[in-house]
Amino acid sequence: MRRGLLLVVVAAVAAFGGMALAGAGGTGKPDDVPLARTAAAAPPTACVNGSGDLGDTYYPGIGNGGYDVTHYDLNIGYNPTTHILNGKATITAAATQNLCRFNLDLRGLTVDSVKVDGAAATFARDGRELMITPAASLVASHGFSVEVVYHGEPGPAPRDPDNFIDGWNYTENGSYTSTPPQGADTWYPCNNNTNDKATFTFNVTVPSDRQVMSNGQLISNTVDEAAGTSNWVWEETEPMATYLATLNIGKFTILRDTTASGIPIINGVRPDQLTDTARTRLAGIGNIIDFFGTKFGKYPFSSVGAIVDVTNAGYQMETQTRPEFTSANGLSALAHELAHQWFGDHVAVRRMRDVWLSEGFATFANWLWVENGGGTTAQAAFNTQYARAANTTFWNNTVFDPGVVNQYQNATVYTRGGMTLQALRAKLGDDTFFQILKDYVSTFGGGTASTDDFMAIAQRDSGQDLRDFFKQWLYTPGKPNETYCYCVAPVGGTSPVGGSVPATLALTLGTPPVFAPFTPGVAKDYTTSTTANVISTAENASLTVSDPGHLMNGAYALPSLLEVSFSKSAWTAPTANETVTIDFKQHIGETDALRTGAYSKTLTFTLSTTQP
Repeated sequence: MRRGLLLVVVAAVAAFGGMALAGAGGTGKPDDVPLARTAAAAPPTACVNGSGDLGDTYYPGIGNGGYDVTHYDLNIGYNPTTHILNGKATITAAATQNLCRFNLDLRGLTVDSVKVDGAAATFARDGRELMITPAASLVASHGFSVEVVYHGEPGPAPRDPDNFIDGWNYTENGSYTSTPPQGADTWYPCNNNTNDKATFTFNVTVPSDRQVMSNGQLISNTVDEAAGTSNWVWEETEPMATYLATLNIGKFTILRDTTASGIPIINGVRPDQLTDTARTRLAGIGNIIDFFGTKFGKYPFSSVGAIVDVTNAGYQMETQTRPEFTSANGLSALAHELAHQWFGDHVAVRRMRDVWLSEGFATFANWLWVENGGGTTAQAAFNTQYARAANTTFWNNTVFDPGVVNQYQNATVYTRGGMTLQALRAKLGDDTFFQILKDYVSTFGGGTASTDDFMAIAQRDSGQDLRDFFKQWLYTPGKPNETYCYCVAPVGGTSPVGGSVPATLALTLGTPPVFAPFTPGVAKDYTTSTTANVISTAENASLTVSDPGHLMNGAYALPSLLEVSFSKSAWTAPTANETVTIDFKQHIGETDALRTGAYSKTLTFTLSTTQP
């Protein structure tokens, strides 16, 4: 059963007297504890080989385990005539395991040398895996650096299972990289997965008559007249997924501007694409960014812009801070690609089966931008699509996990993904809906998110049980029925009269209970109680409590376990405002050593059902 289909209510009791019962989220999971506290003490000889696969079912074999990258310093020379690239990648990372060996992803290209922390390392190739054995094993929680010197022809780009070009490819005047979601390793060694974001420095040398466009800020551009070369340094100081890194080498007119909110705009446009229409569209970047900032939260990066060339990619690309467009005509998708800066870039998808969190959100954002300009409203765009007959192929697939061949399917992932958001907006209202989007971005920005993560924010902020809604829109093939449509009924149409009961579980805990003061040296059972109010519309429900364990006073624990019991803990039919008594018992032994002060324990009470 998917997590989204299990309805659970968790209630919390606030701190009181010598005891506290707190709700879920008050403590971290074991794997949230920093590794540095324990792993650094492990002997370096007790090492393992890092994983060569992070487990994305759509793209097995990409990404590597055992370390986290913090920065890529890419020093690249490229000759557009011969297509030969000479590169030196210096990668700064930290081990998360004691490593005998670790992998980087790199396809094609010839590796000349590898150093780890300045010492020569042995290496081997196995497909896209560059397997590196350092001279000394790496210690968990310690930083290290890897230098890979390599060369070769990085293109032409291969095609993904969905038949899109993905990697380094050529243009009339140079080259471009468009790499969703796995093509980054066609031109630099990396941990090629969205879950290991890093900052980047691009130091690129090309012929003097060519320009280089990339991510982030343009730090410097110098020309060596004697050598006939120009050097370009770009820097992206915000965390970025590897596939969003880009180099575009060619002949560009570079245009600079600033948004009304002060964000630098840097555009690179092939001169013959700098039409009046292109100029007008590019001039709108600031307005789009500032508008989206009011809906999704502050723009997350230090600069913005666009790269316009003539390429054979067949799609526009949301490369971080500076989306790529295959020609000036591609700028019609400007709002869509800029929306990706929040959804897809700042909040990256954790697994490619969640790609609707990127493409569906950007589609919806484009509807919003058109609506804001007085054009077709997002609701009207939704209604047009919803009017499609239920037996058309438009409804055949699922938005979540559509399959690797369909991951960029326009109807399913883009349009129906956007429709899911508009239906949610219509259901909840603008205030709640846009607060959900802002909270989602602020919570997961700089990292990755899953569909479950978005659903959890939506349920929390709305206070509603949205399981059935998301089940219909994301997980079930077929056209959602009108119960989940929230469409505007046609003028003069009929409207049925009826009623319904939403799935509801509610658990309200009463006055916090307090034990009488414990008396040292006297054997006694202490008791106290509180109540819980239960509301359930489910066919069954159960009330449980987390492991009571021992009451604690700093590092001191009472010897006897805390006991918790309920007057009733299971229901086989709906109930409303039913009072349940919760009893607590704590035994104090005659020889128990008691420390002065308050003893407490955090408990979580959960009302749940499997048959809503």
